[in-house]
Amino acid sequence: RTEDSYLAVLKGSILYLYEDEAMQECAAAIDVHSCDVKVYPETGLLDGELFAKRNALVIR
Repeated sequence: RTEDSYLAVLKGSILYLYEDEAMQECAAAIDVHSCDVKVYPETGLLDGELFAKRNALVIR
C-alpha cells in the first residue's frame, strides 16, 4: 500500500480513516455528508467488486 492510502470505514456520514488493518488508531475522520463520493474507477467494476477491500474513493 502507498504512503497516502488508508483503510476506511463509513459510519453514518462520517468516514473514518485508519493507517493499518488493526484499526486501533484513527488517522482522520471526515464528514462526507455534503461531499460527492465516488468509487474509482467509475466504470468497469462489477457489482461484487464494489465490496472488495481494495477500491479507491474520490471525495470532492
